[in-house]
Amino acid sequence: MHITMFLKDGKTLRFERITNLKKEFPFDNIITFNYLSASDGKQKRALFNLKDILGFSVDDVNFDVKSLY
Repeated sequence: MHITMFLKDGKTLRFERITNLKKEFPFDNIITFNYLSASDGKQKRALFNLKDILGFSVDDVNFDVKSLY
């Protein structure tokens, strides 16, 4: 799965080969996921605060985006 994040400052971030995308409980605004780095080809893990993200899109129509909010 790919994810594109739209930041409040107008910039976008794109991550490829996303796995394990989930909301981190008990933190209401934190999401984490694993991804494949385009710069070095290594698997990495990311953490984002949803307060900094205006919106995002995923290329998997079966993924429940609402589960992250």
